[in-house]
Amino acid sequence: MKGIITQLGKRSGKLLAVFALLAVLLLTGGSWNASAQGSSNGNQPNLVQDFQDVATNNLFYGFIHNLYSDGIVAGTPCTVAAGPYQCVAPANLPYFRPGDPVKRNELSKFVDNGRRNIADAIGNSLTISSTVDNPILARTTSNGEGLRGECLNPSSACYGVYGLTYGTAFGVYGACKTANNGCDAIHGTALAGEYAGYFTGGKGVYASSADTNTYGLQGNASGSGSYGVYGLSTSNRGVNAKTGNVGSWSLYSEAAGGNHTTTSAHIEGGAFIEGDLSVGGSKGGYVIDMMQNADDQPLAVGDVVVIADAGSSEAIYGQIPVITVKKATTAYDTGVVGVVDKVMNVPSKAVRAQYAKEKAAREAAISQRDSLMMQVSTDGKNKSNAASAIVIPSFSMNEKDAFPEANTNATSVQPGGYINVVTLGSYKAVKVDASFGPIKSGDLLVASSNPGYAMKASDKSQTSGAVIGKALGNLASGTGTLPVMVTLK
Repeated sequence: MKGIITQLGKRSGKLLAVFALLAVLLLTGGSWNASAQGSSNGNQPNLVQDFQDVATNNLFYGFIHNLYSDGIVAGTPCTVAAGPYQCVAPANLPYFRPGDPVKRNELSKFVDNGRRNIADAIGNSLTISSTVDNPILARTTSNGEGLRGECLNPSSACYGVYGLTYGTAFGVYGACKTANNGCDAIHGTALAGEYAGYFTGGKGVYASSADTNTYGLQGNASGSGSYGVYGLSTSNRGVNAKTGNVGSWSLYSEAAGGNHTTTSAHIEGGAFIEGDLSVGGSKGGYVIDMMQNADDQPLAVGDVVVIADAGSSEAIYGQIPVITVKKATTAYDTGVVGVVDKVMNVPSKAVRAQYAKEKAAREAAISQRDSLMMQVSTDGKNKSNAASAIVIPSFSMNEKDAFPEANTNATSVQPGGYINVVTLGSYKAVKVDASFGPIKSGDLLVASSNPGYAMKASDKSQTSGAVIGKALGNLASGTGTLPVMVTLK
């Protein structure tokens, strides 16, 4: 197209006259008499058909013939026995500049748009449409742009390039046609404070990769305080990590420089793990187990508890039995299991079962959709249409409501309720009673006859299996709370 326009500019004088005549005919409703039109050199009209599909009685015959005579347009000779350029006399197709890969429907649309809307064609806009592929083909062999779109008014909502589709095709489609050549199918850059790419609505962004040892989605950040990847959801999980390979991790956090002594992950808030926890280094903090209050009275934070008569109740975490407990009321009780830490909110069995059912259905649909999205057809277009037809079921509840969670506002739990009980480690406050003897740091503590309170172990012969831990503070008399190193033995 660029070549045609350049050649047209070189012959602007002749073309202005031709276009003027064309405009007069269009505006007056006149007709073109091919026999009355002379050639550009003043000779008699050449009524020999120049091109295969522009007959001598065609309205545009004289116009096209003059351009042909001046070498502005040329024909593409028939060179193959079949296809779009098959041999049909006079074996010439119009509207082609020699060596320029311009389709005839492209220029014919240009002429047609100009005929229908001359005002737009000369300066405001140009609409080119086609029922075949590639109505416009823009190419460059240098470092410039094959096609460039600009929005020159920064205060307006205009678009440099706007892609739109009403069907199953793509509004904008980019492809790299040479492997391992360092190209980007679509590349965006932006100055500080702007987005290089911004996507909103629908399903957001889908990214996949078929190359080995690479990423489906890679995020890099170099600005101070910026994140490589940030995930936020106002209704569901901020980030969901999943792998289809049982030999790999769904989520892997790597420390800078591969240094295992450097923190690579930080979690603000609790973490729920459905499975084992393996630690290759040290662990900080105390250890707890979730237990159930089997007493006939409330249990409070800091109470010393012992195993109740029932022993255990139905599992909440996997297949781990839930220990049933009550306040310690007997001195040197060997059933002691720890100190009450937090009150727990535990969903009912029916709620947990419903969540498990909905989760299984949701994961099956997601797996089916992801499998379709990963299937790439030969033309590089993914199976997005079939994947879009798969309905992902929603949860009928808030996801967190299906899991046990600490109630940080509660200080006691009623009979039948659940609590976290410290079984190992340094704990902030255990109820102690110094009326059985002054307590100082390092003293062994055992259950006392004062319900829920610990006391100093004065009789070492009764401490086997009865020790709660070691005092980390002093209490000369009365009752109170002390930090304790919980070491059940």
